[in-house]
Amino acid sequence: YVKEFSTTLDAAFQATTYRVETPDYVFNLRIDVAAPTFAFWLRQHGVSRWGIVTACNPGGALLPCSENAMRHAALQARIVERGLRHVPASNHADAGDWPVEPGYCLLDADEKELLELAAEFGQSAIVCGQSGNAVARLVWRDW
Repeated sequence: YVKEFSTTLDAAFQATTYRVETPDYVFNLRIDVAAPTFAFWLRQHGVSRWGIVTACNPGGALLPCSENAMRHAALQARIVERGLRHVPASNHADAGDWPVEPGYCLLDADEKELLELAAEFGQSAIVCGQSGNAVARLVWRDW
């Protein structure tokens, strides 16, 4: 069951657009695809690494909108408390069969910090990358 679940969840992550909304532009990122325009923006703003985290629908469990809104607010509070630079982000399932999940793109947060936030909010994985070519990588959290 665990392998089937992770395969299903992996397919869902792969079939998603990760939207990052900066004050200047909106970037639509895909797993394992270079994003040269986003990479250029990152370099312009002195960002060497980045990652996207959401607090919504932990572990692939669909939660009510009101609960996801509370979780999203708690994630924002935690990010502000840690003093992390961030911009809004959201996850958009290609098939449109899953609600848009708001989150944040953290700028210059390291992978360990991103995974800690994911764990705190029951998330299975993070999306992260470096400014070089801004390829979005899917990184699974150790349970």
